[in-house]
Amino acid sequence: MNKIVLLLGGIHYDGMKQRPQHMADFLVTAGYQVFYASLPEEKIQLSENEFESLTLENIILKYSTRKSENLFVLKRIHKLSNAETGMAELFKKLEELVGEQNLIIIATHPIFMKYLALISDKVKIIYDCLDDWESFYYDLGWGYSRSLIYYERKLASISDVVLASSKKLYTKMALYNDNLYYLPNGVNNKDYQKSKLTFDPIELKSINKPIIFFMGAIASWVDINLIKFISDKRPHYSFVFVGSMIKESLPESDNVYFLGEKRYEELSNYLRHAKVAIVPFKTSNLTAAVTPLKFYEYLSAGIPTVTTMLPDLLGLEGATIAQDYNEFLNAIDEYVNMETIEYNHIQNSAKQTVSMFDWKKLFNSIHGIIENNALFENKEVVIQSTINVYKNYLSNNLVRNELLNMYNTLNEFDKIYKLFPWNVIKQYNTQFDYNQLALTYLRMGEFDRAVQLLFLYIENNEHFLLYRQYIIELLKMDNKDLLIEGIILKLCGRHFEALKLLDGYFHEPKIIGMIIGLYFELFEREIALDLLSNIPSGIKLIDILDPYSYQEVIDYFTDIQDYDTAEYLSLKMFKEGFEKESTEKLGYIYFMKNLPN
Repeated sequence: MNKIVLLLGGIHYDGMKQRPQHMADFLVTAGYQVFYASLPEEKIQLSENEFESLTLENIILKYSTRKSENLFVLKRIHKLSNAETGMAELFKKLEELVGEQNLIIIATHPIFMKYLALISDKVKIIYDCLDDWESFYYDLGWGYSRSLIYYERKLASISDVVLASSKKLYTKMALYNDNLYYLPNGVNNKDYQKSKLTFDPIELKSINKPIIFFMGAIASWVDINLIKFISDKRPHYSFVFVGSMIKESLPESDNVYFLGEKRYEELSNYLRHAKVAIVPFKTSNLTAAVTPLKFYEYLSAGIPTVTTMLPDLLGLEGATIAQDYNEFLNAIDEYVNMETIEYNHIQNSAKQTVSMFDWKKLFNSIHGIIENNALFENKEVVIQSTINVYKNYLSNNLVRNELLNMYNTLNEFDKIYKLFPWNVIKQYNTQFDYNQLALTYLRMGEFDRAVQLLFLYIENNEHFLLYRQYIIELLKMDNKDLLIEGIILKLCGRHFEALKLLDGYFHEPKIIGMIIGLYFELFEREIALDLLSNIPSGIKLIDILDPYSYQEVIDYFTDIQDYDTAEYLSLKMFKEGFEKESTEKLGYIYFMKNLPN
């Protein structure tokens, strides 16, 4: 039997065409049978007998939608009695039907970790890390659960291979897995050749030239103020947007045009009318982890492109990376007013650049990984090569922040110490990753300054404010040096280092509590609960757990429908002064407790 790939996508296959769908299409051409599954898919309920008697042919013919000869979009089949964990049983069923050696799982979203518990460790699992999910949770406010971050840590740790779509994500994943592969986003260059043009969009006929073009989602990561700035400053330019608007709106202006969503196959027809393409993203931790598909698609069509600072794109020809609004506007002007010969030269440079980023070339590495003949670069070498590029852009604070994370990952704390001397840290009007700076100063022997930076990190992040009193309590302990180092490592995502540091101190309640919290954040609930069950009587959980770990315990008992214990713990939390948090927990507990069966 040929190998079967179960590709777990966070988006519907028929949605806006992104990396998961391109990957699925490639794998089919590489000779694999691909089942594409996503959470938005149609649900199918089966009886116990119907589920147990499923065959591969049955799944293909009755419970999938065929997209090509060997590509099937899998419906969410589950037993009538088990809708919540049904996907886990479905994935296990596929393993049984095709054999553990013949099934490859590629997960492109951390949420799927909760459905992989039944899979044999002989099934190859690949995690394709596409986004900085911590930033999605902490910065966007889209209703994501903190558990998503824990799922990712577990998924990255258990995967046979982790792919990373940006250098920032590569650096982050280096803490969890040694088998790393940098796989940036790309483009099917053949889709943007002039020969692929099929029609002339009627909407563009009445729009004045030059056209400044954007395609994609208008969402929280798009800098609406920048769009307003450039459209106000250049009323004789037409700013055309194709895509969807997600919780954001474009400026209302006579020279701003929103044309709505278009099918992937239509995009090149719109792009050919653009003089300049733009990627007007905000500069943040979220966008620092991005290599937008649209960038490569713009260049493939030969459209000179202006972007805000996206570190992964540094050094690529055919585009300009602007560091502020005026630079962005000036770059647009330069392309608009460029002589034809020079403009054609930029077009050729753009096409030459994306020839290296053709999906077929990029995805060949996945074929090698599946067939066990991939060679992985040393992750320290990959990170150091990125540092060598980024060092040329020290004037940019976003790049400086990326260097902070990369040097720390390599444990080259002295480099950061020189890059961020104490006398200038507070002069910056930006939010660096002060948790990473705290780790640097701790490693350089400056405990008191590390603590100051730790408090600065908490004060600048509303999601961590409950740590303040907890850390004040840690500083009163005899072993405060150990405890503070543990919490700094935890807040830097270095959970395994923290566990190694604290190993052997199980006789100290605060350290037991910190270890329990670390295991919860690695989505190792069973280990955490085993430790909880062995806490000596007389020790209150509220006294040894940090507030967020305590809430994880409440969530666990809520999940297993032990509402009495969850309610008891929430009330204890209320009495300790966490009124807002405990009230939210109690509200959810009462809702779930009284939910009709």
